Amino acid sequence: MGLNKNNAVFLNILEKFKAEINNCHINNLIKKSIDGGEIVFGWIIWQNQHENFIEAMFHSVWNSRRNVLVDITPRIDEEKLFYLFQMKKKDCN
Repeated sequence: MGLNKNNAVFLNILEKFKAEINNCHINNLIKKSIDGGEIVFGWIIWQNQHENFIEAMFHSVWNSRRNVLVDITPRIDEEKLFYLFQMKKKDCN
């Protein structure tokens, strides 16, 4: 899967961008078309402490022109902490 623990980062969600919940790939395509930058693909991994399991999901974030990774996609359950394992940057047009 291309995971490397040295590439794990914690990201906050950018609330200024009006993005659709759980629709990261489309959200990032729109954000890139408006503000430039790149889309970075990776995985979010979080622990559900109530149900006692760990889950991973393919995800994308926006990399700004200043090279700052930003998650613009809101989640339904805001209490879940998640981490992105960064993979190769891809240019999506």
